[in-house]
Amino acid sequence: MITCEGIIWSYAIIINLIGWLTVRSDKKRAIRGKWRIPEQRLWLLAIAGGACGVYWAMRQCRHKTQKTAFRYFMPLLLGLYIVAVIYTYSKS
Repeated sequence: MITCEGIIWSYAIIINLIGWLTVRSDKKRAIRGKWRIPEQRLWLLAIAGGACGVYWAMRQCRHKTQKTAFRYFMPLLLGLYIVAVIYTYSKS
């Protein structure tokens, strides 16, 4: 039986994996001088729930870490998601 909680956790894992892979791919493209993934797409993935994956890839690949918006607001967005998860689970 599929539960709502299972669907939410599956979505969270998938969107974070996609975020991680996208940032990693953009870094490889940057090194090779190829077409880049727009920053708006990275932000959209983060806002859609993939902030953990995007931030993890940023730190791991050392990508977008000099951009002010990514440097300060991505960890802030990740923190907001963590607070939301803790709040949600403390209420149930």
